[in-house]
Amino acid sequence: MEAEGRTKKMTEKGCSYEMEKRCSSFRKTYLQWKENARGIRLRLREHCSIEMLEDLKFRIQEQAEMLQGIVERLHRIGALQPDVVQKMDTCNELTLSLIEMIDERIEEAVQVDDDEKENTPDFVY
Repeated sequence: MEAEGRTKKMTEKGCSYEMEKRCSSFRKTYLQWKENARGIRLRLREHCSIEMLEDLKFRIQEQAEMLQGIVERLHRIGALQPDVVQKMDTCNELTLSLIEMIDERIEEAVQVDDDEKENTPDFVY
């Protein structure tokens, strides 16, 4: 922050408060992501439409990106803790795994739809 040619720096207490606020934000978002990932894994055990699968994929990607943004801000202020790094690694690995499973399910659903269209006669007697 600059005011009248001089730079203002946060106090130690202000930095500590900012760090705690961002860590708290990460924890809350991580728990939301974790619950969403659990729900997606349960949902993938059932039959899902292509639209549902695409929605699940979008939601998990969106939450993972939000977590990544929070981690980047923590890194910028020098507050990146080992547990945060470990949780983010877990998030990235599980998100990629879920996306791969969802993509496979979408391919299967498209293949089934294509097979049904091929076996359906063009005219009715």
